[in-house]
Amino acid sequence: MKIKSIMRVISASITLLAFFMFLFIGCSKDDANDESDAFSPGHTWPEGDYPALTAPDFNDAPTIGDPVLTLTAKHVGDFSPLLLQYLGKNWHGNVNYNQVLCDDDTRNWSADGELWNTELPSQHLYFDLSWLCGDEDFTYNANDFGWDLSRRFLLMEEGEWNSSEFEYEEVIATPGEITTLRTKFNQVLTGYPDLHMSMHRDWIYEYGTDVIRSGEGTREITTETKTGVVDTQISTISETLQLGAEVSYGPVSASINQTFSSETTNQIEFSEFTTKTITETYIIPADETWRFITLYGVERYSFTDSNGDQWESPNLVTEEFGYIEDHVRTFLMIVKYKST
Repeated sequence: MKIKSIMRVISASITLLAFFMFLFIGCSKDDANDESDAFSPGHTWPEGDYPALTAPDFNDAPTIGDPVLTLTAKHVGDFSPLLLQYLGKNWHGNVNYNQVLCDDDTRNWSADGELWNTELPSQHLYFDLSWLCGDEDFTYNANDFGWDLSRRFLLMEEGEWNSSEFEYEEVIATPGEITTLRTKFNQVLTGYPDLHMSMHRDWIYEYGTDVIRSGEGTREITTETKTGVVDTQISTISETLQLGAEVSYGPVSASINQTFSSETTNQIEFSEFTTKTITETYIIPADETWRFITLYGVERYSFTDSNGDQWESPNLVTEEFGYIEDHVRTFLMIVKYKST
């Protein structure tokens, strides 16, 4: 009797186990049929530490939410941005006019008040040369004493705004004559907001990364992944941080890593920019068109104010500060559209 009872229990257990296995397999199969790699327009991927993404209509680009500010810290290093215009004070300088085979003379000039380099008043300067040369007089305008190309100035040194006098010169050489124009001025130190180094996470959508496939069957899709930082960004921000202009992932990149890590306490390691292609296979239903959109997740380090917004000063017109855009992830968005 005991043996028969045990056999009944075993038989019942096997039957019950088989029933649950059937339910489990059936549910998994149904889930697989209900889910796919493709989503309809309007579907949103909430990324949390990255901006949310929304699948677009057929002719539109994907919708990307606002960049996510992850960290910010006050900048305590050097800061030497590329400037187009500058509001300075105590503008002054001199002009040396040299007739190469004869004589030369130097004349000083100055301008009162706080002025932009494009607003400097004209200066009429008389050069007293020897009787062999003959005297000369010239009128110099703002663009002679200012600059018509972007220039770098060391605005901040080791976290402190630079209060020393700035100086630069232009040399104009023509046959038999050399004119050297020197310009000096000081910063207008009022009006500067605190300078911060911040990191935002964002997505980059590049036109041309869309691949469209339609019709029932198996389709191969090749995606290009991206990792690291392009060398021109290393070069530009190195100049802004006074680390040298040479493009390098050795000492220069190490210095940038050290600067950012010490200010943000974020452990980072910038690497050389590389790409890699990955090919995957997808099965597309007969009545659908699928669109494969590649997006790149980046961590963007830049100079900002304390709120993480772009740093601006009423005293400057800036061409560029430089930034680091570190590619850290690749996302393949697959959107399905009903065929017409």
